[in-house]
Amino acid sequence: MHARAGCWSGEESAARALAALFRRLVHVEDPATPPIRRRARMADLCADDPAAALAERLIQARLLVPDGDGPDGAPAAARCGPGDGRLVDVAHEALLTHWGQLHDWIEKRRDALRLRGQLEREVRDWLRGGCLTGDLRSAERARDMSAALTALDLDPSEEERAFLDPMARAPWLLGRDLAAWEAVGRPDDGLWGAERFLGFVDPVPLAAPPADAPAAGPGLAGTPPLLPAPTAAQRDFLERSFALTLACHPQDPKCRTDCGKALAALGDPRFDPDHWWLPTDETLGFREVGAGPFLMGSPHGEGWPDEWEQHERVLPGFCLARWPVTVAQFRAWAADPDRGGPAVDPLSLEGRANHPVVQVSWHQARAYCTWLGERLAAVAPARAAAATAAEAPGFWAAIAAGRLRAGLPSEAQWEKAARGTDARQYAGGDTLDPSLANYQQTRLGAPCAVGCFPLLGQGPYGCEDQNGNVWEWTRSLWGPDYMKTQFRYPYEPEDGREDEDAGDDLARVLRGGAFSNDSLNCRGAVRARNYPHYRNGNCGFRVVWSPLL
Repeated sequence: MHARAGCWSGEESAARALAALFRRLVHVEDPATPPIRRRARMADLCADDPAAALAERLIQARLLVPDGDGPDGAPAAARCGPGDGRLVDVAHEALLTHWGQLHDWIEKRRDALRLRGQLEREVRDWLRGGCLTGDLRSAERARDMSAALTALDLDPSEEERAFLDPMARAPWLLGRDLAAWEAVGRPDDGLWGAERFLGFVDPVPLAAPPADAPAAGPGLAGTPPLLPAPTAAQRDFLERSFALTLACHPQDPKCRTDCGKALAALGDPRFDPDHWWLPTDETLGFREVGAGPFLMGSPHGEGWPDEWEQHERVLPGFCLARWPVTVAQFRAWAADPDRGGPAVDPLSLEGRANHPVVQVSWHQARAYCTWLGERLAAVAPARAAAATAAEAPGFWAAIAAGRLRAGLPSEAQWEKAARGTDARQYAGGDTLDPSLANYQQTRLGAPCAVGCFPLLGQGPYGCEDQNGNVWEWTRSLWGPDYMKTQFRYPYEPEDGREDEDAGDDLARVLRGGAFSNDSLNCRGAVRARNYPHYRNGNCGFRVVWSPLL
């Protein structure tokens, strides 16, 4: 056998041919046992001409044994090629130890061969088990297996690549599951559940992203999404899957919010990258709050003294954002060279894309609202003409005609959207528990993705996340004394409390509570405050479209 290796043009070519053949024909179970034979497809062995020539000679010498005739009935010793579907085996395992050149090659790659075999076995088990997250391996283990394939000059199969790398797993699994779902008529039980989503929480790519990878997008800060360009069908599948997952886990906020993290990593389909990452519905996420009276504040003796006395207030209609402004939306403003306004705190751009932006001052929040208003006014005429949902044409027509202005909500607007006309304590009713909101008792310890509490935590007008998660800036003034408000109830907008140009020595009102607050301080009537320059990891905001009076 040593002499035959010299029949090819150069030792390098011979070594390459030997590797191409035997990397698939040799199995190593563990470091202490001899290598054993394994069968392989002839087409996989004959990767290039030297390998094909070596295979032919070994078959002629009866050292390789194919399981039948060649393609189209050709004799077994016929030249192998890409169309050859026969299985081939080493004639005797003694060849693996007695052919010196092959023995040396195996010993140098013993660990790589062992890992390759383990990878194949684990991928088979993963596929048979339904591709469950629990059957995957750690990032370190995946890198070791990938390195083993590289050492053997083997390209991973699609299934192996999906098993090893979440960047490949996401599109592979989504394509596979979407096709299966459509083939059986798109039933709910064919959608992704929590188990699928949880496999993409804090994914660790097999290879680090290049230094020039885009920093923006709907993943972790500085990380491109796992699905950079999903089709409309894929977006629909993911959005339906997430909605069903929320509905199936009403008492498990940790599961729901972890699935929200996964949606950020995948690329959240609820948001439109072509429209500043706003929600994809026809009003881009704004909910109409009808004109009329509501009860503002708390009865004497309930809540905090600055909420007294409860009184009736009449407001014109307005449209409030369904969710607080997200990190991705705020990034769109920060990245616009023509945006104007105050400098951006880099900390505000570091969160997950579908989480509420924090570390935002009142001035930054106001500047974002102005910027967004200008952009939506530019598209309003076209959207008014194209809209079909009941409320959408009027919303866009009012913006196009200049009858609505974007800004921060007054505290009266914010409270009516949260409490409705029945003076409920919380958006979903008069009680709060961890299934309804992200607050202290939910024990998440941080902001979560917007929209993870939609079923019973939604307000009377369809706005969400108004209890807990993050405090939200309003445009309303509190006054110069942090401990005592200058602007008490009854709420009178004409008394100067809605002066948007007041100095920074006057604190502004924040509403809603945050993940770190107890239920008392997440009520819809609670009035917090801070000065306009204030930034914190639990303060964000949402946008309102108000009528020009």
